[in-house]
Amino acid sequence: MSLDHGSDEFSCGLGVALFVRWLLRSRNEPDSSPETAEQIKEEFCYVYLEVVKEFTRFDQELQRLQKYVVEQQPGGPKVTVDVGYEKFLASGIFFNPRFYSSDSFEALTHCRGYSYPKLSY
Repeated sequence: MSLDHGSDEFSCGLGVALFVRWLLRSRNEPDSSPETAEQIKEEFCYVYLEVVKEFTRFDQELQRLQKYVVEQQPGGPKVTVDVGYEKFLASGIFFNPRFYSSDSFEALTHCRGYSYPKLSY
């Protein structure tokens, strides 16, 4: 998977969903489809203040881990996907893309339809 955030055609939401999908696949979840990744992104993901504290909270409070039930086809069998660290890591790729790849150094500062303002102190 490539997070080509240098392209004007890159959608921020798509980048987050791709990252969620990559995390699901890396854990061999029973469903890592684009639709499931998109739903998890929309229903569970949030922005954290401090990543180390968030990891610690997840490790200490197991109720933070959630289950997402997916009906793969209408009327078909259902599978359960674990939702864990991606709840906060997904938004983290905007600010620290090294969560995905150690080769990524730049934050996602330009996405189609939105540009983050430059801050001056």
